[in-house]
Amino acid sequence: MIACASVVTENCLQEFELLDYSLRQHHDVEWYLSTDKVAYDKLNKNNNCQLLIQKEGSHGTQSKDDYDNFMTIMMTKLDACLHALKSHDSVLFTDSDIFFLNPIEPQVLSLMKNENIDAILCP
Repeated sequence: MIACASVVTENCLQEFELLDYSLRQHHDVEWYLSTDKVAYDKLNKNNNCQLLIQKEGSHGTQSKDDYDNFMTIMMTKLDACLHALKSHDSVLFTDSDIFFLNPIEPQVLSLMKNENIDAILCP
């Protein structure tokens, strides 16, 4: 089983559902999610959700409020990971706009279990 973390809002809910579906084709996963109210209501029954997001935001805008909201959302990525690490030794964080065509390589899964490694970044 892989503990996974992500951020899901109303705007990216369908993307997350594709991510979840594609990853479950290859692996048993348990999700830890930072969400807004819409995503929380839809996903909390079968996932570990935290209602942490109050407003949408955008990094591609001139509005300071949108940018500040976006940065607040980005910081909740860490909250989702910390929530997973309370119950698991490792966590795979992925943005919700990713989908898997194949299983995660065994070497990556092995590295996630290696206590001498603090973090893995994949391109």
